[in-house]
Amino acid sequence: MDEAGRATLNQAISALRGILSSPQLANISSSANLVSSPESLGVTVDREMSRLFPSGTPATAVPHSSLRYDSQRHFGNFTRTRRKRVKTQHHDTFIKDVILLPGPKCAVVVKHKAKHRLHQLGHILNGFEFQKSWSRGDVEAHIRHAFVDKLPPDISIELLMACGNKLIAPKLHAGQELCAELIHKVYKSKALYVRPLQSLETQSNDSSCEEENPEENQPSLTAQANESFPSGSAQQSSSTVSVYVADDDLLPSTSSNNNNYNNYLSVLATLSDVSSEDEELQTAMLASLQSERATECTAPPVKEILHELATKITDHTKSKFNISRSNVLDGALRGFKRGSYQPQNGIMVRFSDDLGFTEEAVDLGGPKREFLRLLIQALSTSSMFEGEEGKKNLTIDSIAMREDRYFFAGRAIAVSLIHGGPPACFVSPTLFSCLVHGPDRGQPVLEDIVDVELRDKIKRIADSETMDELRAATLPLEDYLASAGCLRPLRRLEDKTLLVKDLLMFQVIHRVRGPFERFRDGLRTLGLLDKIQAHPESFRPVLCWVPSTLDSDVLDNLFIIRRSAKATNRWNAEDAVIPFWRDYLCDAEAEGTEKLASILIFATGASRIPPLGFAPQPSIEFLHSDMQSGSPSQLPMANTCINCLKLPLHTSYNTFKTSMDFALGNTHGFGLI
Repeated sequence: MDEAGRATLNQAISALRGILSSPQLANISSSANLVSSPESLGVTVDREMSRLFPSGTPATAVPHSSLRYDSQRHFGNFTRTRRKRVKTQHHDTFIKDVILLPGPKCAVVVKHKAKHRLHQLGHILNGFEFQKSWSRGDVEAHIRHAFVDKLPPDISIELLMACGNKLIAPKLHAGQELCAELIHKVYKSKALYVRPLQSLETQSNDSSCEEENPEENQPSLTAQANESFPSGSAQQSSSTVSVYVADDDLLPSTSSNNNNYNNYLSVLATLSDVSSEDEELQTAMLASLQSERATECTAPPVKEILHELATKITDHTKSKFNISRSNVLDGALRGFKRGSYQPQNGIMVRFSDDLGFTEEAVDLGGPKREFLRLLIQALSTSSMFEGEEGKKNLTIDSIAMREDRYFFAGRAIAVSLIHGGPPACFVSPTLFSCLVHGPDRGQPVLEDIVDVELRDKIKRIADSETMDELRAATLPLEDYLASAGCLRPLRRLEDKTLLVKDLLMFQVIHRVRGPFERFRDGLRTLGLLDKIQAHPESFRPVLCWVPSTLDSDVLDNLFIIRRSAKATNRWNAEDAVIPFWRDYLCDAEAEGTEKLASILIFATGASRIPPLGFAPQPSIEFLHSDMQSGSPSQLPMANTCINCLKLPLHTSYNTFKTSMDFALGNTHGFGLI
C-alpha cells in the first residue's frame, strides 16, 4: 500500500473513534441495555404507570419471571380446591303413619269423614317410629303393642299399602318378608295400613271403608256427574275418569236439593286428595295388577286366535309343494324358497311315492294335512334341534345356518298352525320362555343340556359342598369356562350358583343366539309370534309337549255317523257294524295312543286334532254292495280330503278287526291300500 492509501486509512480510523466516543452514542447504548433487560423493562413500565396514575402505593419490585399482565400477582392464586362432598346421613330409624282398619272387608283408602272417625277412635298413629333392623315379627309385635287396647292378640293382621284408591298387599319375591327395611323402601311416604282378619269391636257401626263389590255398590264419577249435570256437555267431560267413593257417609248432604252438587264437590275432593307425585305410579301399578288378573282369567282359546290369523289366507291363489315322503323337509324348503311363495296363499301338495311315481290325489285338504304332519315330524327329528322327545332346544348346525333353515323351521310351524295343520308339541319350556319373554330372561335347567359328559361336570359343580370340591370340579372345565367367558376366581362357595347359571345360559341360549333369532323371525309369519307373546298360556299346549288327550271316546265323538234310511236292509246292516267300530276303538286304546293316532291318520291325514279343528267334520259312512259287482268291499276306505271313513259291512267282529288292522298297516299314500 502506498503512502496515500495509508494516510486515507488513518483518517478513517480517527473519524470512527470520534464517533464511538461521542456522548449521543453513549446514551443510545445505555437505552438499548435498559430495553434488553426484562427486569429493567418491568421497572420502567411500573414507574411510568405510577407517574401517570398515582395511587399512593409505592412501586414494588417485580420478580424476574413476572410479565406485564401477571395474573397471579394481580388476581391472586388460582389453584382449585376440591369441594368436599356432603356425606349422606343414614339413619337407623324412620317414621310413618300407621292406620288400623276396623275389619277384614276394608278395601279402599280411608279419607275425609272416615279418616276423622278413625282418628277419634284411636286407630291412627301419626309419626310411628320404626327401627330399620326390625324383622317382620318385630314389626307386627311393635304395632300390636301400639294398638294394645284396640287389637286383641288372638286376631291375625295383614299389612297393606295404598295403590290409587285401593288397598293392596305388597307383592314380594319368593322368600322375602315385609321387614322394616322393605317397608321403608317400598312404602316411601305412604301410610302403613293394618287390616285385621276379624272384625274389631269398634267396627259395629262403622262400614265407611268397606268395599264388598265396588262395581255394583259404589258410585262412579261418571254416574255422579250425569246425575249432577244431565246435559250433554257434562256427559262428555266425564267419559274417561272413574273414581270410587268409599261410602255414602263421606258425601256431605245438607239438604235433598243440594245432594247432586255436594256429590260433585266430594268427588273433586277425592281426586285432589291423591298425591300428585305418586298418582301416575299408583295408576300404573293398579292397571298392571288389573291387566295381570284379566290375562290370567280371560286367556282366549287358541282356536279363536288362529281363526283370526287364518282370515289372511286367500285360497284363490295356491303355493305348490312337490313332496317325496322319503325327504319331506327338503321338498318343503324348496317350496318355501320359491320366489312365488307367499305365506297367505293356499297350499297345494302333490305327493310322489318312494319310486318317484305321482300319487293319484287331488289336494282338497287331505294331502295338505298329511304334508304338514310329516313336516312337523321331520323338523322335530332334524339336526336343528336336540334334546329329549317333546323337549327340544335349538342347536348349531353349520349347513342349516348357511341355508337359513332355522328361519324356514319357524315359518313351517307358523304355517302349520294357521293353515289347519297339527301343533308342534316338541318345543322345550326353556325355548318357549325365550320366545315369549326374550332370550335374556331365559331360565335353562340342567336337563336342557344334551351332552351327558358336560351335564355331569356342571352337576358336580352344583353339588360341591366345600371350596376344595368346587375347585376340583371346575378344573376339568377350564378350557370350556374360558370359551364361555365364565373363567373367574371363586372366593366363596356361594359363587357356584352364579357360575352354574352362567354355564347353562351359555350352553343353552347364548351359544345358539344366531339360530334363535332366525327361528324367531320365521315364527313372525302371518303375525303368529305377536299372538304367542300376547297369549303365552293359550299357545303353550300347541308348542310344548302335553300328554295326548286322544282316547276312544274322543274319536267316537269326533266322527259323525251317516246312516241310511230307517227300516231298510242297509239300516239293519249298519246297525250291526256300529258296535264293531266302537269296540275296535276300545281295543285300539288298550294298545296305546299310537294305534288311535293311526286311525285318525288313515281317515284325515292328521295324527292329532289340529288346533283349528277339522273342516269338514270327520264322518263315517258304510260300504254297501257295489251296483256293478254286487259284492261289498271287504276293506275300509277313506277320503282324507273330506275326512270320510267308510267301514266294511262284516257280520263278525273278528273279521271286522282283521280288515281294519290290515288297512291301517298297509296304507302309505292316497288311493292306496
